[in-house]
Amino acid sequence: MASQSTSAPSASSSSSLSHFSMFSQEEVLSHTVLLVKDEISWTLQELGEHGDVKQEELEELADATVSGCEADVKQEKLEEKEDKHELQNSDQPSVQDVAQKSTEGQPQQIRKKDLTGADILERLKTGHFAALARSLEGEIGIKDETWERMPARTCVHDLLVRYNAMEDPKNLYHFERAGCVEGVTSVLVATGFFQREFRGFAKHGSSIAKGFGKKIPAPWLDQRAAEQAACELFKRDAEVQEVRQWLPPKMDRIRKFFKLEKHQKDELAAMGFPPTTVQSDITKAIYSGFRDLGCRTSMWDTYEG
Repeated sequence: MASQSTSAPSASSSSSLSHFSMFSQEEVLSHTVLLVKDEISWTLQELGEHGDVKQEELEELADATVSGCEADVKQEKLEEKEDKHELQNSDQPSVQDVAQKSTEGQPQQIRKKDLTGADILERLKTGHFAALARSLEGEIGIKDETWERMPARTCVHDLLVRYNAMEDPKNLYHFERAGCVEGVTSVLVATGFFQREFRGFAKHGSSIAKGFGKKIPAPWLDQRAAEQAACELFKRDAEVQEVRQWLPPKMDRIRKFFKLEKHQKDELAAMGFPPTTVQSDITKAIYSGFRDLGCRTSMWDTYEG
């Protein structure tokens, strides 16, 4: 892959840029508009002297032209801000080429789609993909407002799935139930969260149970209400609250963030590397980078004791 270089700016151009930077954009805009207005006034005045245009019409035309100039300049500034915002929030990751340096000694930025199959394999060997976790740093954890809106049972499901990096939560938690004269007790056993237990209770015919519907058998409603109470305890637990703020993004989100292009899959297959295996390795490599960002998972917490 050919390296690119840019020549260093001359001393005169650097001095010019330094002088220009002393003025704010508003000052430059104001100064530009004044110059344009002076030029327009002079031109229209000359036209009035030699033509049949009235002075009032000249002034109106000058004001309209200056307003148009200001609007054009402001629109250009708005478009520049929008372009910058799109670039900063782009989901197309760029990766540093540590093997090639520009003339300033800074790593070059290469777009994902421009990487060859060989480039990808090399970066997997060097552990380069872990650094891309920072591109998804804003998606770490479950935000407060999202957590508050989520039903308690969904909180149990989503936290355990992300904390254990598993798609199926079937073996991550279950309920153990016991009945009594007063009502039903349900224990949420979170096997995927330090084997902790959360005990919920619902009286027979409680207001919570009534909320599930009148046509459903009462025993089932009581049982469901007890499970709901246990899930609420899980949702409000202090340790759960701490962990949910430092969960890595879901594996599926990371996979979509760096998804191999068709030409890359073809190149990898031609080299004897199954694209699905390489894609999985990339996803896991990026996922591992969240550990250095302070994220928590069941495996990392167990390893660190």
